[in-house]
Amino acid sequence: MILLPLGTYRYETRRPDAATLIEEATVLADRIRAVTRESAAQAVHRVDAAFDPSGSVHRLEITYTSSLFKRDAVYRADDEVFRATIRSLAGQSDLVVKRGRFGEVEVAEMAIFRAWLIARVRARGQMRWTGRVAVIEAHSLVAASIKQSCRAEADGRRWLHEKRMGEAEELVFDADGRLVTRRDRRGREDRLLSFTPASMPA
Repeated sequence: MILLPLGTYRYETRRPDAATLIEEATVLADRIRAVTRESAAQAVHRVDAAFDPSGSVHRLEITYTSSLFKRDAVYRADDEVFRATIRSLAGQSDLVVKRGRFGEVEVAEMAIFRAWLIARVRARGQMRWTGRVAVIEAHSLVAASIKQSCRAEADGRRWLHEKRMGEAEELVFDADGRLVTRRDRRGREDRLLSFTPASMPA
């Protein structure tokens, strides 16, 4: 199921009193591969999210490295839950977290996963949605099942999204469905710097 224009997205994230973060994400027909880099902390996230035919994530591989440590996690969909294995220098731990009805995930607040969530809501013909999302924390890679909601403004390109109770953000999409800006009330701003369409097969 193709919900976003296929190709490579490059986002810049600015946060108050924090280093600028660059996110590069490649959207393919069956998966998203994404990398974020924060130079000040020498921190890098790498994510490979594979989808089932409905567009739900059925397998998610994440690696987080910084100047201090490395951690990786694998999440696998199993009926109504995600089963995860998280590894670090300290050892290995297993985790089970409840999936929402549509199997949505959020990884380290990456813009591309927010765009994917809204794209799936739009594909179902909904102008508002409330449901559970497996929210994966940036440093620990541990997920929690959190209720989120979103609703569209009249033009259908501007959306308001509540990622946690009282934590709202505004998202703006272009005519082709690409997320171009995201802003929250804490001063975070994500901006689409460039988009390179996927090359068509000869």
